[in-house]
Amino acid sequence: MEFWNRRVRRIMPALLFMIMIVLTLSLFLFYKNEHGQIGKESLAALFSVANIFLWTLTRNYWGPQPESSMFLHTWSLSLEEQFYILFPILAVLILKFLPRLLPFITLLFAISGYIIYAITSKDHPQASFYLLPCRYWEIAIGSTTALFVNQINGLSRSIPKILNSIFSWIGLCLIVFSYFWLDNEKSLGWGLILPTIGAAIFILFASKRDNSANLILSMRPMIFIGKISYSLYLLHWPIIQFSKQFNFLPISIWFLILFILSYCSFKFIENPFRNNRKTIKLIGVAFILCVTIALYLSNKNSFYDTSQFEKTVWKGFRYDVGPQDIEWSESKKLRMYGLEITKRPIADKDALYTNGITTNIKNNDKYPNLIVIGDSHALMWSPIIDEIGKEMNTTTIFWGMDAYFPFIRNYENLEVNNESKANIYDRKRVKSIIQNDCIVILCTRWSWNWRHFEYAKKMIDFVENKGSHTIIIQQPPELYFGDKNCPQYLSFLNVDPKINEERYIRVGNSTEYKKGTEAVHSLTESSNQCTLVSIKDLYLNDQGLVRVIEDRKVLYIDDDHLSYAGASIAKNRIEECLKPFIIK
Repeated sequence: MEFWNRRVRRIMPALLFMIMIVLTLSLFLFYKNEHGQIGKESLAALFSVANIFLWTLTRNYWGPQPESSMFLHTWSLSLEEQFYILFPILAVLILKFLPRLLPFITLLFAISGYIIYAITSKDHPQASFYLLPCRYWEIAIGSTTALFVNQINGLSRSIPKILNSIFSWIGLCLIVFSYFWLDNEKSLGWGLILPTIGAAIFILFASKRDNSANLILSMRPMIFIGKISYSLYLLHWPIIQFSKQFNFLPISIWFLILFILSYCSFKFIENPFRNNRKTIKLIGVAFILCVTIALYLSNKNSFYDTSQFEKTVWKGFRYDVGPQDIEWSESKKLRMYGLEITKRPIADKDALYTNGITTNIKNNDKYPNLIVIGDSHALMWSPIIDEIGKEMNTTTIFWGMDAYFPFIRNYENLEVNNESKANIYDRKRVKSIIQNDCIVILCTRWSWNWRHFEYAKKMIDFVENKGSHTIIIQQPPELYFGDKNCPQYLSFLNVDPKINEERYIRVGNSTEYKKGTEAVHSLTESSNQCTLVSIKDLYLNDQGLVRVIEDRKVLYIDDDHLSYAGASIAKNRIEECLKPFIIK
């Protein structure tokens, strides 16, 4: 009980301070539709299940995303707290029956945990990242280090000082190297063991004050950062999220705010509560207050009046070949609230397993088929392409799937004992390209899928080798406010549209968007049978702001998907690009 008492006094005060700040500011500064989600996320953080809650978000494309959560960083704290609850019970049992084996059993737990993580990370990366069974090995390595530290310290005193220093530097270099070397892909694989082992080695061999590596970390600035590190950890992500919402301040000011708040949290919250055994009641009162506010917010689903805009229409789901649920999830309903959504007809429910969604069927070889391939951005452009195809009297086949990998992974062995959805999807798209004298129109969110450049290049080469042509439609500029309902967010900004007036707001995700733009230019320049439909200029003004309203029509449904009205702006340009290939 004393262990848990110390943990509560160490962890909870600063955590409650951070949550209270976020909840209070959310009531007055945040988008109403975010209140419910913020309330739920804060409850998950308060009850140490943030990692589980965030893991559930990764499986809902149209719902709130973990990256937009104010409490994203608390996934690791929740993991620690879950470990703190379970491991002491296990340790007590081991100490009672096998006391001498505790360090070795802990080491065994670390090794087995890493094996579970390595296996899981390949097929279930989100689960391996967020869930305790896949991440306890890191904490177990720390526990093992603590249990062996006395023995290693004794050993380190008997070896030459130079070797002790070398081991310390090896540990520190592994940590620093990992910072520069690990990326999203490597950090979800075996590479994550490098900083973990590095930290353990450094702790074990850098305990002497005359150790050169230890002396660097013993400098006053490093000590200061170490003292406030917990508060820095708790406050850094909310500060980052606030800076995105209110980016009128330079980054240096936000850094200053972070350090000032972290120092205040350390000075007036962490230290007083950690060193006072009588503060458990105050912690309990603060906890109940935070839970009360969080419950209030989590059940507060308020919406903005969007009647000042024309009805915002999304026709994309009409062209989604993927299996669709009859009923949407609650988060998806909230996400699409107030938008006019055209769903796919029942007749096309088996489109994935037949011939896609085919419109304007013709048997005239004079007109090649248009084949639309991609993700939700393909769905976004499909109504416009469908109109163009019908006007040009050509057949159009739609192979778009919401929240799915847009490129073909497999071109061979498609018939061999594999009836997975992915294989069926690849097989049907490959057959469509092979069997038809076609124009392939490739549409995707390039600000994300530039990472899969090689898959895109391979697909374009495949189309070219079959004697066909690929047309890439450039991604429209993204908006700054993230994955939110655009009409409602514009109402939150007090936008009052007027007839014959255009309104602009600032761009978002500009770095990733630039990488996507560079990728599509590279793809089109490297192939004689690939054409880019450039549409960015249709939505940007001279100041680099994005057009979001035209004559009371909202041109976006969220931060990166155009409404039907928004997509229609590019119709003539897409049509002009297609004419040379269709009208011969």
